[in-house]
Amino acid sequence: MTMMAYHCSSWIFINERTFITGEQLNSLLKTYNLFYGNQKNLHILYGQTEDGKLIVEGMLDIFWGVKRPIQLKIQDEKQIPSFTVLNSPDVFSKSRMTRWGEFDDLHHISELDRTQFPTSKAIKSQEGQCQTTSIFTPAFGSETKVRINSNMKTEEVIKQLLQKFKIENSAQDFALYIIFATGEQRRLKKTDIPLLHRLIQGPSKKNARIFLMDKDTEEISSDVAQYINFHFSLLESILQRLNEEEKREIQRTITKFNTEKAIILKYLQSKQIVKTETTV
Repeated sequence: MTMMAYHCSSWIFINERTFITGEQLNSLLKTYNLFYGNQKNLHILYGQTEDGKLIVEGMLDIFWGVKRPIQLKIQDEKQIPSFTVLNSPDVFSKSRMTRWGEFDDLHHISELDRTQFPTSKAIKSQEGQCQTTSIFTPAFGSETKVRINSNMKTEEVIKQLLQKFKIENSAQDFALYIIFATGEQRRLKKTDIPLLHRLIQGPSKKNARIFLMDKDTEEISSDVAQYINFHFSLLESILQRLNEEEKREIQRTITKFNTEKAIILKYLQSKQIVKTETTV
């Protein structure tokens, strides 16, 4: 892998609706790596495959947002993976997308809090080795990193994350979402390239973060997101206004169609009168 400038006029696939040029990619890489400075392990690099195709590689920050229990297969307590967790796990409890700065105060712990393992059971493997499966739910906003490349689509990235922590759940139980500081919540499609999406959004996690969430988690459009942090009374007022607008729109539609039907009916009646007079 190299950090040298990449010059190419061909288009680079991000998703079904987004493509960038080699020059744009080069600019994004420079911005991203400049942000992390001497933290070389966090840089995103690029190179070429044996057949000459561009490949981008680097660490991707993924935040936990799952609600379903996670099953860990652990042979030894020393194998319990390290997580980076928030000092305040309930930072989203009142308003999920409020002060992004609250995420910046992170600390590392060497092993998971044992309270995160409400149940555990011993399972004997085919080799006769006793394994322990622990079930827990990560705190919302807990952070981890996985090394991936631009050949890996959404489901492959999810599988990579699950394999890293020896998680038994199926990758199809989950999806990756980009959550923006505005509150917008967008699910990545199966064909999307998560690492390139990270580049597009820029290096700052204050603007956008990639979350692993349950696959049935609803998306939040930018239109809806703007209302999320409003006061309750204001939301009630907005809802009332929307209901009133809906009623007016329904009435306008009914009036429009009634008018058009009346005109057509009148025209048909006049045709019938003319036809009757002609027959007589």
